[in-house]
Amino acid sequence: MADDDITDIIEHTPHKRNSVFTPLVTLKAFIFQVLGDDGSCKQAVASVLADRACDGKSANSVNTGPYCKARQRLPLAQIKAAATNTGSRLHQQSAEKWKWFGYNVVLVDGFTVQMPDTPENQAVFPQPSSQKPGLGFPMARLVALTSLAAGSVINYNLGPCRGKQTGESSLFSQLINCLSLGDLLMADRYYCTFAIIALSQAKMIPVLFQIHASKKADFRRGQKLQYKWQYKWGQTRLN
Repeated sequence: MADDDITDIIEHTPHKRNSVFTPLVTLKAFIFQVLGDDGSCKQAVASVLADRACDGKSANSVNTGPYCKARQRLPLAQIKAAATNTGSRLHQQSAEKWKWFGYNVVLVDGFTVQMPDTPENQAVFPQPSSQKPGLGFPMARLVALTSLAAGSVINYNLGPCRGKQTGESSLFSQLINCLSLGDLLMADRYYCTFAIIALSQAKMIPVLFQIHASKKADFRRGQKLQYKWQYKWGQTRLN
């Protein structure tokens, strides 16, 4: 994460001047929590306590309430920008030996997640239609671009799990500009549509999809390419 991203997060986070959980401390604890073994708030607060003890500062309370409130104050837009900026930089800086025949492979896929059951989330992310009103949790759909070489998230798009313009294809169409020359888009058969292929070709992005079962392909009409495989130092190259 670059210094500019961290500065942007701090500047947009409201906080108390004398609080233990300043924006920087909260962000550090949050990252520790995500990467920790159990991912609990208790573990995150314990890491802050250990840091303060090492620095000779007074011990903070082991109560997780102040940390949870401080974490909620972190600005979502700046957090997303920091994550995707970092992911994009790692992707662009991928070593040549991590690429596939010179292509920087980008994986795309979608999934759903449950949201906290609040009136605000219910208004934006309605619960599944299979759930009776008041019994289910709000559901959100995410589509993410992931760098195969770096393992980082380049960008993602979030929306409701149902309704118009909320499918994976619609969410992905808003991410197409995140791809650049030298990338190769790889996905499952859901993305094997003429619209997505056309959008990718317009940006000169090659694609690798499993053909959809409903589509019939006549490979006799294609052009057969001759490939020469070269094995060297345990790597397979295509000439």
